[in-house]
Formats: sequence, C-alpha cells, structure tokens
Amino acid sequence: GLKKPLFVLVVLVVLYQPPKPSTMAPALQDIELSGNSAFFGGGAAIDTHATLEQVSISGNEASSGGGLWLGEGTWNGIDVALSQATITENEASSGGGIYALDCALDADWVLVVGNTGYSGAGMMVGRYSQLDARHLILAGNQSRGYGGGLSLYGDASLTYADVVGNGATYRGGGGGMRGVGGEGV
Repeated sequence: GLKKPLFVLVVLVVLYQPPKPSTMAPALQDIELSGNSAFFGGGAAIDTHATLEQVSISGNEASSGGGLWLGEGTWNGIDVALSQATITENEASSGGGIYALDCALDADWVLVVGNTGYSGAGMMVGRYSQLDARHLILAGNQSRGYGGGLSLYGDASLTYADVVGNGATYRGGGGGMRGVGGEGV
C-alpha cells in the first residue's frame, strides 16, 4: 500500500527576556546648549553619572550653575566626565560657568571663559566634591563676590591649568582662586 506522508512539526519556542537595565552613564556628545535659563543648571542640570564630550555651553543663566549644574544633593555622589568643552559667557549667583555639588568631576581639555557670578564665577566646587582637572583654562571670569576663576570648598587636583585674567571684587576674595575647607589644591 500507500504510505502515509510523514509530517514533522517544528515548534520554535522564543523565550521573552526583558532588557537588562543599563549600567552605562548617559553620554552627551557634540552638543551646544545656549541661551537657556533655569533656577539651577541654566544650560544643563545633571544629577546622575554622565559623560559630556565636545560640548559648547554658552549664554545661559541660573541661580546656581549658569552653564552647568552637577550634583545629586543626597551626599551619595555622582561621577561626571567632561572633556573637550567650552563653557563661556554664562551667569549665576554661584558657579557662573560650572557648579559642582556632591560629585567627582573629571575635566580634561576644558575652557571656562567670560562667566560671571557672585561666588565662583568660572567654577564653584562645593563641599563633598572632587575636581580632577587636566588642561583646564579659567580666564576672564568676573565675580562680584569671591573666587573669580574658581571657588573651592571641596578638593581639587589641577594639572596643566591656566588661571589668568579673572577677578573678584569682594574684599580681595581670590580673583583667580578661593579655597575654603576641603583638602585643598
């Protein structure tokens, strides 16, 4: 007789696996942030681990961190890497260019120029913060208070840094740099 056809049923089982949460820090690359305003972080407010590369932050304003506000505020700390960046012509009461609070900021090839503020016109590095900078230029920043180029309350390591032409008008309060507390520079 007749042979019955042989059918093979192949079952493909696909198991759903939800994506794993990313442990990678957000990366911002090749961006420009200009003409913005906010209570803090006029250009950007970053409260998580992050990498910023080839960024231009200019003409922003805020109460703190006119150009860039970095911090978490929970005293757990965050790590931020900033490289090949220009931070220019921003304004804030504290940290005209950059305000770093409760974070470790690793800065490489960063230009902070022409920012204004009351405390830390170029950069304000707050308590519980660490600045590790290479090839940093702080120039032409003007403070109505103290710390024209850098106001430092945390710790800092500067290598190949130029701090030139900055000014502070309050009782000679550190035109280039003002350090209070921390382990110093």
